[in-house]
Amino acid sequence: MSSPGYRGFAKRLLGWFPASAGIYQRVLSSGKPPADGYPLDELAHFLPSWAHAVSESSTIDTGSKKSIFVFGYLRWWLEYGVALSLLVRRLGHQVSFGYLPYRRWAEPVQAFDARRQSEYIGHTLKPLADGLEVLDLSQPLSGKYGSEFTAAAEAQALIDIQYTLQREDPDLESDRETRRLFDLRFQRNLQAAKAFAYLAEKNRWETVLLPNGSILEFGVLYRMARSLGIRTVTYEFGEQR
Repeated sequence: MSSPGYRGFAKRLLGWFPASAGIYQRVLSSGKPPADGYPLDELAHFLPSWAHAVSESSTIDTGSKKSIFVFGYLRWWLEYGVALSLLVRRLGHQVSFGYLPYRRWAEPVQAFDARRQSEYIGHTLKPLADGLEVLDLSQPLSGKYGSEFTAAAEAQALIDIQYTLQREDPDLESDRETRRLFDLRFQRNLQAAKAFAYLAEKNRWETVLLPNGSILEFGVLYRMARSLGIRTVTYEFGEQR
């Protein structure tokens, strides 16, 4: 077995032990994200000063304090979501920030590497700990889930592959790559929907702020928030070189 083969086998084996990724990331990785992850060097540099500025400033009294969930996924949205969470917190609201550890929405990742990336993101976001809850929506949570979760995840997965492949009528029956992509998107959407519903009930969120609201986990969380009767606000922007 080649060296990459040994590494792949070891990751699959360690994937059965959830605590192993956290230990590896904290002790052996020198603080670097896994190869299938992504760095947050700029956020790590600026976040402590952002958090300090918010903690030292006077809270703006809006006259109505709410429990708010902010979602960030993929590097650019995660960075923006963190800044947005701090601004909303500055307005006196109770804020939870949710994230996912995946670098690519159309490619699978070893469970070991996903947990390492989650540990890395969690460590980067430690300055948020003062008055702001940080949640990983890729973590399995117990709860009762009905058929509406499956229906929402399937409907969203179809939109996801239409978006990714740029095909209006993707072939799920005979095209293996299309089917693989659909199954991946379905599983990730279903996990995010379940985690969100469980945490929404626990935290009694009154408002959800998330990017886009149409594709990927952004879309399935929008669907779930609306079905739960939670006020949901989406936003969008484009990066310019």
